[in-house]
Amino acid sequence: MKWAEITHRREQLVLIPTSLEDTIGAGHQVRLIDSLLERLSWTQLEATYHRRLGQPPIHPRILSGVILYGLLCRIRSSRKLEEALQVRIDFRWLAHGMAIDHSTLSEFRRKHPQQLRDLFVQVVLVGQEMGLVQFRRLGFDGTRVRANNRTSGTRTPDQLRAAKAKLQAEFDRLSEQAEQADSQDEESFGDINTPAEQVSPEKRRGQLELARKRVQAALTELEAIDKTREKTPKRLPITDPQSRFGKTKEGGFAPGYTPTATVDVDSGMMVNQGVIAQSNESGELLQSLDQVRQDYHLPGPVPEVLADGLMATGENLQACEELGVDFYSPVRGAHAGENPARREVLSEPVAEDQLDRLPMERVKQQARFDKQAFVYDAEQNVYWCPNGKPLQHSSRYRTTESGREVTRDRYRAEAEACADCPLKARCVSGKSASRQIDRGAHEDVIDRQVDKMNQPESQTKYAARRHAAERPFAVIKQVFGARQFLTRGLESVRQEWCWLSIAFNLTILSRALGTQGQSP
Repeated sequence: MKWAEITHRREQLVLIPTSLEDTIGAGHQVRLIDSLLERLSWTQLEATYHRRLGQPPIHPRILSGVILYGLLCRIRSSRKLEEALQVRIDFRWLAHGMAIDHSTLSEFRRKHPQQLRDLFVQVVLVGQEMGLVQFRRLGFDGTRVRANNRTSGTRTPDQLRAAKAKLQAEFDRLSEQAEQADSQDEESFGDINTPAEQVSPEKRRGQLELARKRVQAALTELEAIDKTREKTPKRLPITDPQSRFGKTKEGGFAPGYTPTATVDVDSGMMVNQGVIAQSNESGELLQSLDQVRQDYHLPGPVPEVLADGLMATGENLQACEELGVDFYSPVRGAHAGENPARREVLSEPVAEDQLDRLPMERVKQQARFDKQAFVYDAEQNVYWCPNGKPLQHSSRYRTTESGREVTRDRYRAEAEACADCPLKARCVSGKSASRQIDRGAHEDVIDRQVDKMNQPESQTKYAARRHAAERPFAVIKQVFGARQFLTRGLESVRQEWCWLSIAFNLTILSRALGTQGQSP
């Protein structure tokens, strides 16, 4: 059997050299990305270099291009980028043949947070110049991405305090006596895998000092949490204490962060982005809408906003009404369709043949009428039950919801009315003598939102949310492979997410360039 002959040996000299320009095809993605980066202004980043000491720096457009193109190719780490610049023609073409080490890339990626945000805005403005971004309607959503912290590397507040005391005592003992550390301490600070008896006292003290600093950082974060309205976490990560332990999108629990995306629905481009540690991204909606207005110098807020049911809080609904924003977001737990409880004469019972259509809920495994089966009468300040009996205002109290202190009113039915009611089995749960209903400060606007979202035209508009608002997360996680952050600490994670967001927007712009047939 014959094999194809090797035409050129590796050691053979090439008499006619090939330029880098000839190695990349006209329609290659790297050319499109490079042409998009040429449209941006780099003056803010250029101003961060003094350019008078040491060797001449590499231009920030080249460094940014390598990082962003690497994300599109699922190459996220600086060391892998350094390797790609050595062995891949497309990376060498993008960097004009320059050899860039991983430390230069790593330092640049984390060193310019303010200029990076300006870069994000500029890319969106390029989309606006191309006629893609319209700022007519926005989609807002959030997701969870794992932190750079082991799932098992978390401790309760009590365990952290105990670990600190134990580590300090052990460190002091070794410093004084220079003896071998007790191997039983390994479980307290988890990251030390080498048995104590195999380590010198000096090295052991170094390990203890590192563990002690990590535990102290977690305790410092705990103290900062106590000064805010955030609920004290049951467990706190040790390696990245600014992350929060909670549910993941893939199932299970792990330390993570919550990135957010505000998307121009018509183009699919992200026009704002951010990261918080907690899972309550509903509190970021209004701030994001205002940031969009400021960044792109809009005369007012974008007129139409789509978001999932987590965002339909009373505060968000009230603020959107006051701003004149047409907000489409389903109220969680709202009854879909016609509600028989909304009858003409509220003091009369709901028709018997309509009782089974009333909204229901489950409380301790018992089915009972949902709050939506009761209708509020603002004129008399009472709720009317399905049997036509009033629930009078009984008290007012303050509570904390999503880290905010709110006031709620309680309405209670007369015990005598509930005792003789034929609907008691479907209304009063447990050993309660009567039914009670709580009402928040924004119930009126929530009721209006429920009615609005039950309209067919609202459902049609809301249907556009899923693809636009969720696609950035799908692409960043699945295509870019970013299911876990590489960096640690909230500020570093925010910069990493900003790089990922810019890369996502570049995929939309490059595709548009190819579709429009524009020459790179």
